[in-house]
Amino acid sequence: MHYRILDGISEIPLPVPEINADEWPEDLVAEMEQREDAWRQLGLKISGPKRIEYTIYHTIAPLYAGTLDMRAKIDRVHTLADLKSSARFYDSHYYQLGGYYRGLMLMHPAERIERGMIIRIRGGDAEISEIELSELIEYGNKFIELANTFHHGH
Repeated sequence: MHYRILDGISEIPLPVPEINADEWPEDLVAEMEQREDAWRQLGLKISGPKRIEYTIYHTIAPLYAGTLDMRAKIDRVHTLADLKSSARFYDSHYYQLGGYYRGLMLMHPAERIERGMIIRIRGGDAEISEIELSELIEYGNKFIELANTFHHGH
């Protein structure tokens, strides 16, 4: 799902992910078509500047890295967005996006971000959870706390 949707947005072709064909469900093609239809029905207007499948490195303690799905203008608002295929939104999704925000701000302090967005797509259903910048900052702070706890506990 990530590849099919994000490759259509990216200005640079994304590498095709390596997936063992034995792991594909029988209805993979139909499922991906449903998810792409659900994505299109959201009607999001996406423009640049864009960062698609962009690796974030948090190079000061706590050290971490991750791959942000998308940073772009979505409906004319500078947005960090993450695609999910889960049955519902989970707290971890918000913390993860907050971690991406913290890492991106460390790497590119002048980057303009106005909100976060988690886009859940499952089957033919899609919904968006928008996160105000103040909340995104709070989730980023909580992510740092959790990462520090993890590093100190191991």
